[in-house]
Amino acid sequence: MNKVPPPAANEQDGSSSFPTNSTNELIEEIRINHSLQTNPASIHEKQHVVFIGDSLLRYSFLEWLDQKHFMRQEGEYSPPELVNEKISHSWHSYFINSTEHFQGKLYCDCRRSVNFSLSSETENRYYLSDSLWATYLQGYGDNMAHGRIMPSETNNSVISQADGPDKDESPFKWGYVGADWDSMITEYVSKFQRKPTTIVFNAGLWPNNGISNNLGNILKASRYVMGYKGI
Repeated sequence: MNKVPPPAANEQDGSSSFPTNSTNELIEEIRINHSLQTNPASIHEKQHVVFIGDSLLRYSFLEWLDQKHFMRQEGEYSPPELVNEKISHSWHSYFINSTEHFQGKLYCDCRRSVNFSLSSETENRYYLSDSLWATYLQGYGDNMAHGRIMPSETNNSVISQADGPDKDESPFKWGYVGADWDSMITEYVSKFQRKPTTIVFNAGLWPNNGISNNLGNILKASRYVMGYKGI
């Protein structure tokens, strides 16, 4: 936990590491077991969907959640301001508006500065309803994913600013680099009162050699925490 991140990958030459054969075999094993375990009773199971990834996944998370929360019909789109921060006056207003959009069900452990700085930024979102929990943990590839809220205190999440007159310097309580996402799953994600039923990963725009090199262990950790249900 809170380990020093590995050197960033070379974005210019496109160098990256690929999963080993054992990892590919694990992916296939998960796929097969997932198809075999389609128990009708699981359709009515209370869900907890966890998204872990960068800003592209944030927008996917919010759009997907909007469709679920408002039970939108086919062809009914989410409001554009929900999936485009640039429509808002600032990141702070975007955090507030995109959180209030979900009528008190979504909590945002969110802090951002005018001049983007990974060391002080955080954006983790927690949606809590009777039938659905949904969590978004922001992780920019191999960079440190971190937050100020533990799984037992998501209701205490706050939106704040990392600079200016209302500067918030409250410390992070947890943090994992991309190569340690397996530890994040077993040490953080597993601690939610409702265990995850689906985990969605994303890594692409940011250097992610550490994630690629450890993909097998990340998948094993996911399988350990939730079985074959939804990787």
